Amino acid sequence: LSDVYGKVDLDSNGTLSRKEFNLFNWRTSGEEVADEEWNVVEENFPLKNGELTLDGFLTLHQMEAEDNDGDPSELKVTVQAMGYSKYLVQDESAGFMISLASQDPDTSLTVCGLKCGGLLLEKTVTRNAIEADKHPTRVKGINNVLVYKEVTENRITFVLQNKSEGSVNIQMDLSRSTGIVTNK
Repeated sequence: LSDVYGKVDLDSNGTLSRKEFNLFNWRTSGEEVADEEWNVVEENFPLKNGELTLDGFLTLHQMEAEDNDGDPSELKVTVQAMGYSKYLVQDESAGFMISLASQDPDTSLTVCGLKCGGLLLEKTVTRNAIEADKHPTRVKGINNVLVYKEVTENRITFVLQNKSEGSVNIQMDLSRSTGIVTNK
């Protein structure tokens, strides 16, 4: 949870503003933090300059676990929503930092939640990868499964297309890769 906290602390000031906490809550539960809920946070958990401290964040999650009689399933959903595997390895997301330089002193970035891209985004990424690879690879022993590979300067996208009538299990060794995002 400390690692998650550090990733949600977007301005790196050591505390979570309401906006940062709201983004965390939206990412993990799909819901915005209501005024009443933020008031509960303010009244019951350690704050610094009106922002949630790491101790407060950990205490909040400890209380949630105790409210669930120690059942860790809700906590597992939280860490998985933040891109961590059941082994607490961050393998479904990649952290990054944006540096902004401008001659205009009023230039700024606004943090906002990116909702799931949904089917349209998925189809667009898939179509682009398929169109980029004019000669897809056929999986050995399974003629009706094609592997499309799109290579750009910053990433590689694989799309596996099953043209057979049945289900097929494919394993790819990506153990030497970092920042992997998968979609089934």
